[in-house]
Amino acid sequence: MEFDLSGKPASSITKTDEIAQLLMLNVIPEKEQMIVLFSWLKEHEETYKKFREELLSLSAGQQLQLLNNIIPTYCENVVFSPNFIDTWDKSKIEEYERKFHSTLRNPFPPEKRNLLAKSFANLFEDMEKDS
Repeated sequence: MEFDLSGKPASSITKTDEIAQLLMLNVIPEKEQMIVLFSWLKEHEETYKKFREELLSLSAGQQLQLLNNIIPTYCENVVFSPNFIDTWDKSKIEEYERKFHSTLRNPFPPEKRNLLAKSFANLFEDMEKDS
């Protein structure tokens, strides 16, 4: 991640002479719960220490909002159930695609500076209905 949750630079990814300090995200849906795992290499702990503290201080609603923003702007390997995507109208699909593609054209789009902003969709709405 290039920015922390307050929009300030969080890593050295913009420095071309340094190795990127990658953050991995896995979201595993379960029947009655959702497992969210953020991970990074041990040698990058200092870079992501503040992010971890910020993440843990958020309410459940804010954490969900963060995920709704981080997935389309940062995650290029995403799989959704076709049954879930089929519930989306054309405008929601286009907005997801716009957010995803904006990061391909511009690696630092404005959406990445405010990951707690209201999202165009709740990517976990089916899970919330079931709980």
